[in-house]
Amino acid sequence: MDYCSPSVLNSMICNDVDQYELLSLISTLNSSKSPKPDNIGPKLIKEVAYCITEPLLYVINMSFHSGVFPDCLKIAKVVPIYKKDNRSLMSNYRPISLSSIFSKLIEKLMHKRLYSFLMSNKILYHYQFGFRKSHSTTLALIELIDNLLFNLENGNISVGIYIDLQKAFDTVNHKILLAKMYNYGIRGIVHNWFSSYLTDRKQCTVVGNNQSLLGNITCGVPQESVLGPLLVLLYVNDMQNAVSDIKIRLFADDTNLFLHDKGYKTLVSAANYNLNELSEWLSVNRLSLNISKTCYSVFSKTSVLQ
Repeated sequence: MDYCSPSVLNSMICNDVDQYELLSLISTLNSSKSPKPDNIGPKLIKEVAYCITEPLLYVINMSFHSGVFPDCLKIAKVVPIYKKDNRSLMSNYRPISLSSIFSKLIEKLMHKRLYSFLMSNKILYHYQFGFRKSHSTTLALIELIDNLLFNLENGNISVGIYIDLQKAFDTVNHKILLAKMYNYGIRGIVHNWFSSYLTDRKQCTVVGNNQSLLGNITCGVPQESVLGPLLVLLYVNDMQNAVSDIKIRLFADDTNLFLHDKGYKTLVSAANYNLNELSEWLSVNRLSLNISKTCYSVFSKTSVLQ
């Protein structure tokens, strides 16, 4: 917690969901999506929306009032999607978590309230370009190119270090995440709700017609969930405070450091110093570096002797 900014004074309040908000949300569901683990899909929900609105509203608002996320909605089926290279290595597959459509609805409603609170209190790091409205890779590139050109025109050498974290979504420490959320103003019943949402989750893996036994999830945020990406943004939000005088640029957990100096040796020294500082942050936050996907590049008007 030493890296976190001072505690936010305001605390998040979770407003009730009304019929209009719920029906509007249901109307936006993609009917072509296949049913989830409970065999209930978006198409069915949309067809019976007016029949289930009242009991569904009761369940959702009771969940928000009590700070409890229903246990029956914490079960997910994980489907491994092949990425590339050796098919026999598990690391070459991306896990996709399939959860209940009702879980998605509750998450979307909470996401709307959490995101609104974070924006109104200006909590998210300014140079976080991932999973945010009016932010994108295009905006990140425009800002970066402008910064690089400015330094080149002023005779500086620049080095860009591109850091990839090892399965950050799967290794988020729940205790650390909840402590940071409390610091950011997610307290009381809302904090209890997120604690309930993260704990006692279960999942099984499905490959073809084969399904594993249910296993407990003790860390990480659900892949392909609605809230998962936003929770990761909060988890890495204080990374900026790990290094001095550098604007870390983030896209979710993808991390970029850019340093500038007129002398190459000075630049290398500063880069190594800041990497050591960042390594300390990774260590205390129980995250690890994916060395094989971490690299760097040098930008200069003239050739640089290494």
